[in-house]
Amino acid sequence: MRAASTVAALGMGLIVLSACVQKPASNGQLDSAVSASTDAPAKTGTDWIYEELMSRILKAQVGRAGSGSSYRKGERNPYQEGLRGSPHKALSACLIWDYTDLRVEYHSWHARGHPDWSIAAFNAVKHCNDNKRQRQFSCTCQVIDHDDENVLKVPADFLTKYEKKFSVSTQH
Repeated sequence: MRAASTVAALGMGLIVLSACVQKPASNGQLDSAVSASTDAPAKTGTDWIYEELMSRILKAQVGRAGSGSSYRKGERNPYQEGLRGSPHKALSACLIWDYTDLRVEYHSWHARGHPDWSIAAFNAVKHCNDNKRQRQFSCTCQVIDHDDENVLKVPADFLTKYEKKFSVSTQH
């Protein structure tokens, strides 16, 4: 690699811009040994599943809102912006682990906030299970996100098949 830098003086201030530029090998490809050492840690199968699932859930709209709710049916999922008046938030979903297509589907999602993280998680799963019973869904309710952190628990046999099929890192 070679370092490239540019210095520019603006009035009384001095701005220094610098970057590392990786020189391609003779075949035009970047040296994988060098790029691997500078990349972030490899994503695990759980990371890939979580990101894909959260992408779909966060694009969803509020389907039902209770009479005391500050959210309204049809609004975009408010989870990412934070839940009003709650320092901790938890998102649960009613998940279907499709072992044939190695895909995770969901019937519904439930976000709850509370000053105590464990109560936020409990309430999110409770509302998910209530909805599951009411609508007779065949799925598993579980917390998948806590304060914007991945807490998804992927069944071990599903994860093994997923990582093998998609050649994903097996680091956990």
